[in-house]
Amino acid sequence: MTNKRIKEPYSLSKLNGILLLVLCCAYPLYFVVLKNNYSPHNIGISIGSVIGTLIVPVFFSFIGWFVSGKRAHVGHITLNIFVGLMFFSLFGQIGTDQAKMRNDSVDLTNAMEEYRSELRNNNGTADSSYKKITGTVRSELDKLIRNSRGKERESYQVLREYFTLSDSIMSGWQDAYGETATEGMLDFSVLTTDSACIAQKNTYRRFVNRSIDYKRFVNNRVDFRSS
Repeated sequence: MTNKRIKEPYSLSKLNGILLLVLCCAYPLYFVVLKNNYSPHNIGISIGSVIGTLIVPVFFSFIGWFVSGKRAHVGHITLNIFVGLMFFSLFGQIGTDQAKMRNDSVDLTNAMEEYRSELRNNNGTADSSYKKITGTVRSELDKLIRNSRGKERESYQVLREYFTLSDSIMSGWQDAYGETATEGMLDFSVLTTDSACIAQKNTYRRFVNRSIDYKRFVNNRVDFRSS
């Protein structure tokens, strides 16, 4: 008498359900909650990941069940394998994000060291060195904010706010100082009309005002950073 293989209906085991539930919770937990990023982009990634978690493993589990002659345990094993691979993928993403944060911190530190080195060695003007470092710092802070989460992200956001204000004050002072260093300033041979005198007076008045703003900002910077 020939043994007939018993065909079983497709179903998920309790272990399958538990693994799927854990994985579905892991994506929003990492991308939204732990990163403290409730932006539409991150929420969309989480929703898409959850949908993919429900569809992809179940689909291949069904294929495994069907190809094996409708043996339920083959479908169960197939689903567990795919869920395991998706867990490894998520852990890999977490590791990549952590490595990015470490690299961004190192890049920011290196940029500051390069700026100090240029000033010590007089490589280029202070103005060009400052503009170079501000662009680098702004870019690196943006990266750190994107890749960090929680209190760490809040700290970088405060630092970014402080840096933006500092850069605005410093740039305003540099521009005003640059105007006083232009050709013809305090050259009495060109101060032959009232309009020329008024123009130069206004230039120096702007420089004085920007200098007062800069001094006030430097004196109050500790209060700003602790507020």
